[in-house]
Amino acid sequence: MRGMQSLRDSKRTAWVAARVFLADNDEAIRFNWLDAIQIMEGVAAGRISEKELAEWFRLRLKA
Repeated sequence: MRGMQSLRDSKRTAWVAARVFLADNDEAIRFNWLDAIQIMEGVAAGRISEKELAEWFRLRLKA
């Protein structure tokens, strides 16, 4: 059970770090919460590459 908590914490930390990075650089994203959850779960499971995640964020940057 401890491993699952660590995985959830890691996903939350990664999500917060990405949002803070964008905010620090005067950027914001538009996203659907379910879409965001699915992409972060994909990253945690190794199904989404760094390149794919970067593209996901890039496509959602507010103009």
